[in-house]
Amino acid sequence: MTDSRDIKPFAASRGPKITSVGAIVGAAVAGGLLLGGIGAGASLAVFDAPERADFLMQPAQREVQADIMDPDDVLTPEEEERMLGDVSRIAAPDVVQGLHYMVFAKNKENVNDSVEEYLRDNHPELIGKDKFADGQVFVGVGLDPRQAFVFAGEDVAEQMKLRKKDSHLEQSIEAIKPGVRDDNIPAGLFAGAAAAIDVDRAADTQFESAQNNRVGAAIGLGVAGLSVGGAGAGIVGGTRRTRQKNAQQAREDWDYVSQTYTDVAQRLREIDIRAHSLQSGLVDERLREDWEGLRDDFLAIDDKVGSLMSIPADAPDEQFRSRSVLIARARLLCERVETAESNIEKLHRIENADTDTRRYELYELGKDLAQAGYLAADIDSALERHAKELEDTAVALSEEPNHPQFMECYLELLDRTALLSEHLQAQLQKENEAEERPVRTHIYDSHFFAGSGYHGYVPFYVVSTWDSDATAARDSSSGSSGGVNSGFSSGFSGSGGSSSF
Repeated sequence: MTDSRDIKPFAASRGPKITSVGAIVGAAVAGGLLLGGIGAGASLAVFDAPERADFLMQPAQREVQADIMDPDDVLTPEEEERMLGDVSRIAAPDVVQGLHYMVFAKNKENVNDSVEEYLRDNHPELIGKDKFADGQVFVGVGLDPRQAFVFAGEDVAEQMKLRKKDSHLEQSIEAIKPGVRDDNIPAGLFAGAAAAIDVDRAADTQFESAQNNRVGAAIGLGVAGLSVGGAGAGIVGGTRRTRQKNAQQAREDWDYVSQTYTDVAQRLREIDIRAHSLQSGLVDERLREDWEGLRDDFLAIDDKVGSLMSIPADAPDEQFRSRSVLIARARLLCERVETAESNIEKLHRIENADTDTRRYELYELGKDLAQAGYLAADIDSALERHAKELEDTAVALSEEPNHPQFMECYLELLDRTALLSEHLQAQLQKENEAEERPVRTHIYDSHFFAGSGYHGYVPFYVVSTWDSDATAARDSSSGSSGGVNSGFSSGFSGSGGSSSF
């Protein structure tokens, strides 16, 4: 059984009863809870400094539709079933309507041509005369000769930066290679899809790229001197478009906040009470810190949000743009509180023997242990068997949701799963040479499920993504990347590309 010395219920930190947002703020403050080169340098002033908020995207409220195109039956039915199930873990934006995994046992020297020809022959609705159909993403691999690829419709490519020379395209293709290189095609394709269309990962990549581009452009201006005149018009035009885009995003965020913030603030006390009523071992110190930190961050912007509400809907762009960071922050916190509320309610239902919730969370744990099997297969057959045993245990427990010792059995299963996760991370880190281990999920994450974080348990889908990213970074730094090929022999000009490995 598990060691519960570090496990404390939310109730252990319950404070005085709070009756309003303002009172919560006062109580939190009183309790100490609120957490609070010359030429190139001058040229930086020409460019707006990128903000992380400029690249935030909202995930769709629906699961992206996915299918698998495997004309040579490389994948087993079990692998295909798991791949399609794992798609639910990808937080894709609304622009992505369809995700298509593709696997070729034998392909042309330029796999791009194999992709085009296969789609024209079998799925003409997904490809036009010159471009891929809007809303579509294609992630796949050709095994002979071996090449990984990512392609997309123009609307997706524009929003997710999947065009030729986009660093995000290259990183998405590189994410596929480690899994395939280890004969784990499902893991490789999932990693590539997550890298390409998951909104959080795409935002991080695009923000880093914008920072690097700003510095590089400034250095170029410093060196070019007077010759910059002709390019200056293009720079100004690009900056103007960026400012317009930022203003439009700020308006959309403001619209969301103006409709949502007050309602979330009014429910905050109720959510806080529910959180502090949780008593089971699923709720540890770090989970309490997750919620309380989020609650206090939300409270900390309470006085600032009032100024946002006074902005009229027809205010000039500059008024929205000047407050875009605060508006984006307010939206992010509203969304996180709502997600945390859902997850807290989920934990409450598990504690109170809601059979459907217990079954579903064990289903999610079983899916994650199947992902562990993918990872373990390339490391140690004993680890793979252990992952399968734990997956079978999760299935068996899901069939007895009303068992009198359900919570004890559940916690023991999570304890063993946490040990497996730790061991796999240690083995993978030796190979991928990552400096840090993957980060656990939080109470405000959309893919949080009961048990994430228990005794340090990092879900295996997170471990898989971490391993793919770290391996791609290692290979890129060693110069093993083959570059991105975006050409087609037919003259087709769809967005995306491929790379040999």
